[in-house]
Amino acid sequence: MVGDMGEEFTWSVLNAAFRSLRGGARLIATQKGRRWRTADGWCLDAGAFVVALEFAAEVEAEVIGKPSPGFFRMAAHLLGEEAGSLVMVGDDLEADVGGGLDAALTTVLVRTGKFDADRLAATPPERAPHHVIDSIRDLPDLLGG
Repeated sequence: MVGDMGEEFTWSVLNAAFRSLRGGARLIATQKGRRWRTADGWCLDAGAFVVALEFAAEVEAEVIGKPSPGFFRMAAHLLGEEAGSLVMVGDDLEADVGGGLDAALTTVLVRTGKFDADRLAATPPERAPHHVIDSIRDLPDLLGG
């Protein structure tokens, strides 16, 4: 399973995973995020390593976290709700908004964290969030509470 390892994701770890995949192991990923932001700036996310392993081992990862629609449907089930009655709030167009849209959730993009105005402007209308807010503090007003 590939997840977030930060600086612990070394060539040795990646190569050992590659060898396991070549030996028949399944590639399961918690997510395939491209990047994330820290106080020091942008960093590679787990997706960069997942895609490298998929390419090298000629396999396809099973994603069990965001943006997998199954992840969102499972969360809805655990809450005892229909997916369509839930709202997904996040700062990532692919993992949060894309996954939420694919699972038929109402989506809210927050202009914090990973938010990228240029990417939002280039997003096709069918993949755009339902709502965009400046801060999570704006959510109660958006939801009418």
